[in-house]
Amino acid sequence: MTSKGRIIHFFVIIVFAISSSGIAAPPVPDTTPPSAVVTLEDGGPPCRIEVTIQDTGSGLAEILVTLSSNADTVVPPFTVGTNDPVVMSSTKIDQTQGMRIEARITDVAGNVTFFQYPTFDYLAVAGSTGAVDEGDLSEFEVRNQFATIKDSVSSAVVTYRYNLPAVDDFDNCEDCTYAIRIRYRDTGTNQRVVVRLRAANVAQDGVTTLFTFDSDTGSASTLNQTFSDHSVSLPGDHVDHGNYVYFLEVEVTKTANDGTPSPGLIAFSISDGQASSECGSDAP
Repeated sequence: MTSKGRIIHFFVIIVFAISSSGIAAPPVPDTTPPSAVVTLEDGGPPCRIEVTIQDTGSGLAEILVTLSSNADTVVPPFTVGTNDPVVMSSTKIDQTQGMRIEARITDVAGNVTFFQYPTFDYLAVAGSTGAVDEGDLSEFEVRNQFATIKDSVSSAVVTYRYNLPAVDDFDNCEDCTYAIRIRYRDTGTNQRVVVRLRAANVAQDGVTTLFTFDSDTGSASTLNQTFSDHSVSLPGDHVDHGNYVYFLEVEVTKTANDGTPSPGLIAFSISDGQASSECGSDAP
């Protein structure tokens, strides 16, 4: 009994000595992205919204407005690393038309939040989940959510296809707005990513291209980039899985061994323009 008591007593002394030596526990990494919440919707006129943005972990690093369509959007100055709320405001310019706001919000730890107004319902696919043409199987590989061409292949064109299944909210929606968002990488002139939204008529032997994105129309970057378009036109102005099969076709081209062009995320989205407030929709 005495021996056991000494062991316990010794253990307590050691723990106390380590704690009193000033050695701090390792910091817990910040993996929580910033929040962005619409906290004011004023129908006006003019229509106006306020978005409260905050990061209570590592603090805010950047608020980048990537789209401000028919809106005057203001981000007030703030100190990098702040945990205080920052209020972004957007005021509609033409009251007869809808406004669209998108922003990318990053904290000091690198966590990212994508904000958009009005809200959309998404049908999204990761680049790594596509079906690859049989002839391209030896040339492609996946890296996390990205699909790309192998580093060992200096020149190739690889085609991926992604099915867009029927979703209740997407079909036969009147007065809806359709959009597409693409996350991709194109680091130079020897690389290219082309995304096509296509529809096959189930009663006929024809395939129609509804939308095309070509990374060569933008700037090259060593970083991943995001493209979005809110004016996608569809046959009959709405999704109709009763008469069409919809899919995405992606061509990734590499003509020299100096980079890894790739699609990462492709999102086809829908909004009825009424989900948030009259600020996001056209006037009747």
